Amino acid sequence: MQILHYLRQKKWKGNLIVVGEKLGATNSKTFWKEAHLERSVNLNQHHKPFDFIKDQVYLAK
Repeated sequence: MQILHYLRQKKWKGNLIVVGEKLGATNSKTFWKEAHLERSVNLNQHHKPFDFIKDQVYLAK
């Protein structure tokens, strides 16, 4: 969350790429609540979870 706050403060125009299981094992309720997330279809085509966690790739603003 600190990195996302920093990027917002600097008015960074890009996206932060996040790999995680939304509201699941990736335990940061604050991040999942406050981040503006877009699930990246293109990046998820190539992403393969390697364990029981169903993580996905998101672009956060």
